[in-house]
This record gives sequence, structure tokens and C-alpha cells, in this order.
Amino acid sequence: MHGLHTYRTTPILMLAILQLSMLLLILLCTGRPAASAPLPNSLLLGGGVSHVGLGSTDVDVQTLDLIPRWQFPRRVQKIGPLALEHSFLLETPVSQIRRPVHDLMLGLNFLACWRWQPTDAATAPSPYVALGGGPLYTAADIPGLGAELNGSWQIVLGVQLPGTQALAIEYRYHHISNGGRKDPNHAINSSKLLLGMHF
Repeated sequence: MHGLHTYRTTPILMLAILQLSMLLLILLCTGRPAASAPLPNSLLLGGGVSHVGLGSTDVDVQTLDLIPRWQFPRRVQKIGPLALEHSFLLETPVSQIRRPVHDLMLGLNFLACWRWQPTDAATAPSPYVALGGGPLYTAADIPGLGAELNGSWQIVLGVQLPGTQALAIEYRYHHISNGGRKDPNHAINSSKLLLGMHF
């Protein structure tokens, strides 16, 4: 029911998604030399709001987001005074829906990331962009979202703050739909603002 704190997301599915993400992480790390080991884990915290009227989005959806992230550097290319880092991101986002119902969204994201590293990271910001997506599950009764298993894709724009390797600010455009597998298929197009912490 609308407005009530009733969470219908299956705990078994939550565990399965977590286990799958951990398995992928282990597979990606296995056999890699120490020099190319994953960067420290990151955690992103923030919120999102849908854009009613953008595309087929017709419902105001608001979320609180918690996104664990693992980053796997691939290679660094020198371009003048900058170093362009290419990497792969694995994320296991958990979103608490605050409107129009109270429930959870669980996902698994695969993102390609490019980050510009200035020569002097102590005084200059380090911007980055990432693109990708993955599966997303929710049992929330959101009008127009005709399936529990959906797909998502996102465009990420972020900046690592100068003088620290620990904090970053990130904006992402986020799209959810079932790809036309079921009716109705009203997409949720939203913006998210996140604060990232590396540890």
C-alpha cells in the first residue's frame, strides 16, 4: 500500500545478488599481478529523484542510495600534463524508495570509467566519466513499472576533490525500464547526486 513501510523484496534474491557480485569480484581478481590489484573499495551515498515528463516517466520516484563500488584499473595513458586512466567499475547498488511507496531496489552495475589525473593532485581536481548498466530488481508497486526484473543504464559525471584521494562528488543520469518485455513499460528517468568515499 502507498505510504506504508512494507518491504516485499525477497531476502533470498538480495543474498543471490550479493553473492553474484562477490563471485564476479573474485573472478576478476584471481590471477592478477599485485601491481594491477583492485583499488581500495569505495562507498557512495546520496539520493535521486525522477524527472516527470521526461520520456515516459510519469511518476515522482525518490530514493536514498547506497552504492558499494570496486574499481579495477586497466591502463593509464599520458596526454600532455594529464594522465587518462581507463578502468572497470563493479557496483552493487541498494536504493530505498521513499516515494511513491516504501520498498527497495537492488542492482548490479558494470561501468567503463575514464578519469583524468592532473600532475599535481594536491591542487587540481580529478574529473571522471563512466558509462554502463546492468540488471535491477524491485518488488515495489510503482505505477507504470510492469516488471520486477528490469534493466538500468547510467551516465556518470564525477570529480575527485583536490588534496584528497578519499572524497568525490558525483552526478548520474539513471534510466530504469523492462525493455518492453512486459506492459506497462513506463521508464523511470532520474538524477542522482552522490558523495563518494574511498577506503
